Amino acid sequence: MFLLQSLCHAIDEAIDGHCSTVKILVKDFGAVIEYDAGLPLHPVRNGQVPAVVILMSGPRGCSNMKKHIEVGSEYCELGIALLNALCCNFSVVTYANGQQATLSFKAGKLQHPVNLQKSEHADFTRMAFQLDDTILPRFTFNEATIHQHAQEIGIKYGISVDVSKKS
Repeated sequence: MFLLQSLCHAIDEAIDGHCSTVKILVKDFGAVIEYDAGLPLHPVRNGQVPAVVILMSGPRGCSNMKKHIEVGSEYCELGIALLNALCCNFSVVTYANGQQATLSFKAGKLQHPVNLQKSEHADFTRMAFQLDDTILPRFTFNEATIHQHAQEIGIKYGISVDVSKKS
């Protein structure tokens, strides 16, 4: 399920007690996901790339960077990069460890270099995506399935997962 791909980092952080709430706003052809943990902004690949870029766009990037392998195998076998590649727009705003970054992707490609800035904002992530209807022309999210998975995740990992639908 596409939404589970976007929750893998929140669940990984919940296991360590760093994420307690997830909000999912389901739209007709996309979603907005917010949670109280920041995506990693530390440099990787010889200090050249913030880890968040690898998580969002590298093949199996999120699965390979998991702290808890069971999350990677259960919630992001293919990685969030697959979801990102299926989107005409995917934006991320994240605050982590006194830094912030805003990323914008189109069809899985980063649209501008990541500009890390200092921030006093609490750790937080907001992802918003719109699936590309030329790739998935008749796709719709099954709201009942999303609610069921959200409830299971909440029970299994001890976090609050709130799902609503934009009318």
